[in-house]
Amino acid sequence: MKRWQAIGLATALLVVAALLESGLSRHLAFFGARPNMLQVLAFSFALASRPGAAAVMACATGVLQGGLSGASLTAFTLGRTVVSFFFGFLERVEINVNLPLGAGLVALATGLDGALTALISPPSDLGGFVRATIGSALYNGVLALPVYGLVRRLFRSKDD
Repeated sequence: MKRWQAIGLATALLVVAALLESGLSRHLAFFGARPNMLQVLAFSFALASRPGAAAVMACATGVLQGGLSGASLTAFTLGRTVVSFFFGFLERVEINVNLPLGAGLVALATGLDGALTALISPPSDLGGFVRATIGSALYNGVLALPVYGLVRRLFRSKDD
C-alpha cells in the first residue's frame, strides 16, 4: 500500500472511531464499563505498525478523545502516545502478535494508559477511576479482536 493511501485509510478509521466513540460508546456500558473506541484503534494500530506511526495515531486519538470529552488533552495524549510508541516495537523484537495475544495486549495497553493518565492528571475518585479503567481494559480487549484483525490486515507490511 502506498504511503498516501495508508494515511487516507488511517484517517478514515480515525474518523469512524471518533464517531463511534461520541455517538455509541456511552450506550454500550456493561456493568459500569464503557468501551473506548479510540483507544482500541490506537493500540491495535500500534501492534500492527512501526513505533513512529503508532505514536502519531495515538497522539491523534488522544487529541480527539480530549476534545470529545472536554478533558485534559495532555493526559489523554501523552499516556496513549508513550504506550503506543513502545508497543510499536513488539514486532521489531520478533514477537508474533496473533489475534488473541493482540486482544490481551490492547487490554494491557488500556490499563497502562489509565495508569499514566492518573499520574499526569490525578482523578478525584481514584477507586472509581481504577474500576472504570479495569472494566474499560477488559471491554477494549474484547473489541480488539475484530479491530486488530482488520488493522493488521490493512497496515502490516507484506514482508512480515
